Amino acid sequence: FPKKIFYQRLGVHDWKTTFSFGGSDETDNLLNKVYYKLSAGLDWLEGTPMPGDGRADGGLAILDRIDKIFYVGGFTNSFDFRVQVDSVLIGTIDTTNPGNITWTTGPSFPGGPRARLRAFEWGRNKVVVVGGVDGDNFGTSTIFNDVWVYDLETNTWSSLPNMPIALCAYMGGSERLA
Repeated sequence: FPKKIFYQRLGVHDWKTTFSFGGSDETDNLLNKVYYKLSAGLDWLEGTPMPGDGRADGGLAILDRIDKIFYVGGFTNSFDFRVQVDSVLIGTIDTTNPGNITWTTGPSFPGGPRARLRAFEWGRNKVVVVGGVDGDNFGTSTIFNDVWVYDLETNTWSSLPNMPIALCAYMGGSERLA
């Protein structure tokens, strides 16, 4: 990998390309960098960066069937300190050159600013977003159990019933649904 990065989000597109989005480097700077690696290639390449000054610890889903990237929440920098955000970034992957990503913004996450949430593909054009934490996660934070669905066709949010327990991304894992 080109450099040490912490709290970035990784995803795989179409079983051919591995992506790394944002994160924090060794000097604690938040990054807007996007790196990608083709399954047939040896090197990590730099793709179109995410909009803004940097992002870490958000929720990520890659929707293979429609070549979309969905990144919600996380931390960003504001006047030299980290702030949790409720913003949504949507990327469209160029299928002939996966490093070429066109970024737009979606409507803000209705659950409010938070980090360490999880996002999963939910059907063909939707993403389900669960859990997350606000605050610093050292005794002054709330871990959430709410569930939200974002529809990329209509650019709208809707809620689902809450999960029985709260969920933070540190408790999460990885998934791949065929």
